[in-house]
Amino acid sequence: MRNIYILSFTILVNFNLFAQSPWKQLSNFAGNNRSSAVGFGFNTNGFVGCGYDNFTFKKGFFSYNINNNSWADIAGLGGANGGGLERNLAISFVINNKGYVGTGQGGAPYLKDFWEYNAADDTWTQKADFGGTARKGACGFSIGSHGYIGTGQDANGLRSDFWKFDAVNNNWSSVARIPGASRQFAVGFAISTKGYVGTGDKGTMLKDFWEYDPQLDSWTQKAPFGGTARKSAVAFSLAAEGYIGSGYDSTLNYTNDFWKFNPSVNTWTQMAACPGISRSAAVGFSVNGKGYFGTGYSDGNQLNDMWEFNPNLVSVNEISNTEKVNVKVYPNPMINYTTISIDGNSSLNNTITIFNSIGKLVSTIPMNKNCATFQRNGISSGVYFYSITNENSNTITIGKIIIND
Repeated sequence: MRNIYILSFTILVNFNLFAQSPWKQLSNFAGNNRSSAVGFGFNTNGFVGCGYDNFTFKKGFFSYNINNNSWADIAGLGGANGGGLERNLAISFVINNKGYVGTGQGGAPYLKDFWEYNAADDTWTQKADFGGTARKGACGFSIGSHGYIGTGQDANGLRSDFWKFDAVNNNWSSVARIPGASRQFAVGFAISTKGYVGTGDKGTMLKDFWEYDPQLDSWTQKAPFGGTARKSAVAFSLAAEGYIGSGYDSTLNYTNDFWKFNPSVNTWTQMAACPGISRSAAVGFSVNGKGYFGTGYSDGNQLNDMWEFNPNLVSVNEISNTEKVNVKVYPNPMINYTTISIDGNSSLNNTITIFNSIGKLVSTIPMNKNCATFQRNGISSGVYFYSITNENSNTITIGKIIIND
């Protein structure tokens, strides 16, 4: 006869349940160590190029294959005949599986030329010059067949203007300025039909965060970035969430922390820090549901390491500030199902997530009046862990479930 237990306990401390991180180190970037490069990704490849290596500006590009963790040398910006296109502090984005790169600083302190990369035949095509003033340290994102570039520094100082690129008609038009401070070294990404811009440098570091609606041509201020104010961070989006991390912050330190933005509830959640060296002016992009991050600058050194971020591997090391709640899991150990209930918590919109012993997501279950049933549904026997989060995506408690055959 099997023993059945009721598990009831109060959680007051943080857990350190599994060691696997969502970060994995990859093959080093194939070019020279560098900072302030640009990156973009589509299909099964990422593309990284331009930048500065402590001696010269660069125009070379390299392609990273996510399936075999390898780099290949591809055509540099502008192709074989593209002389004088070396640069750093440029901006890049993707439209319809083509990469776009423009603006920056190179042989001239401020640039406004704009280029399209076609991976199918490894060629660059010059497009209409950026519609605003020549500049460096801008930020941008793409939505549908349009790209957006704004902020940065031009010959007259810091900027807050934004411009839209129409990839079909190859033209630029001005759109609403970002309402916050003029700035450089901000970051941007897009989620679905909205663009997002934040952080940067106006002479002091910033952490404000803004949402752009292209249908209304308007900006809405959102919850400020969850980390310290900073410049020269990286950003990418995965599914319905955005990520910002690294950079040089208001405490005058290089950083390696990463934060997730959930637009549906307008909240930031701290993720596992990248295990690599703290840095600024790195490059980031996303491909096939994973984020990629690397290169950059730290304490006088240019870097070339690269890292993959897998949002489906969640480390409970990330969880902090858990609340005092009573949890009942019955039966536990379980065979086919168990019921999880909590009290001492006022929220009625909690969610349970179940992870396996290496931190991989197994199931997500909404709670009804602080109670939910977890059905086994063919899951293998073993030790599993649960996390309960409230409507603000804050973790309120975690615990263990044992599944027996």
